[in-house]
Amino acid sequence: MIINVKEYNVDNTGLLDSRVGLQQAILDLEAAGGGILRIPKGTYLLGGSGNSFYSLIISSSNIFIEGDGPGVTILKQLNSPDNNLILFNKKSNKPLKNIGVSGITFNGCEPPGNPDDKPDVEKYALLVFKGLIDSYIENITINNCEFRNATRDAVFLLYVKKIRIQNNCWNYYDGFSAPASFPGTVHHCGVFSGGELVEDVVVIGNNFNGNVGGVSTSDIGADGFLWFSKGGNITVVGNTIRNYKLEAIQMNAGPATISNNVFDTIIGGSSATALLAYPDVANTDLIYNPVYLFSSNKQL
Repeated sequence: MIINVKEYNVDNTGLLDSRVGLQQAILDLEAAGGGILRIPKGTYLLGGSGNSFYSLIISSSNIFIEGDGPGVTILKQLNSPDNNLILFNKKSNKPLKNIGVSGITFNGCEPPGNPDDKPDVEKYALLVFKGLIDSYIENITINNCEFRNATRDAVFLLYVKKIRIQNNCWNYYDGFSAPASFPGTVHHCGVFSGGELVEDVVVIGNNFNGNVGGVSTSDIGADGFLWFSKGGNITVVGNTIRNYKLEAIQMNAGPATISNNVFDTIIGGSSATALLAYPDVANTDLIYNPVYLFSSNKQL
């Protein structure tokens, strides 16, 4: 089944909140057993739902969201980073698998004040995939999307397996001025797994730029591209990672293979490490095998 959001009279001019119409289209697609949600060219503002900090919530399998391309179809936070754009939420009474997003720009907004002051990491992501410890979200694809100006982590993963992240780009501090400095008390990552397990993850052919405008060459920039804390079977191949403030990749989960990537930064100076890989000693039972292969990568 294919549902086009044009049938729901949602605003695509970027002037009005489109959340209600888009959520209804998702509910109708879920009721039909799944299919493709087509979001054509335009800018769709998404405010909060009123009873949670998620704009859109998807809790059924076989849902694929397709836009007309990054920079063409744009889902944008209405006026505050307090509302995540989409939550894929695993409920205990039914599976959640076969989920995909493609051809969309997910656009955050400039955070009021310092984002380091905001303690709830999950609350300030753009996409959240939230499985359960005994029931993962499975078979996820994120392809040909753009993530702009996430306040914290653009993609937040909790208990997911079999996820492929391919041919996307991350552009941080794109179009607005970065804060004067970050105390460094919280992370700002492209993809973050939190304290929950992830497994069978492939990250291939992506571009990450932690400071598009080059506002500062000292300490302003997203911390890094990836941080996977627990789980394993991670493959990171053929990505270009620029302007990371701390580690381009932090890998506690294992085993992990990081190969044929390009690392390039002027942010953070000597503290900017291409790969920081080590098991979390306190949680070695949650890391499948702490073996890390780093090969055929290029540092510019």
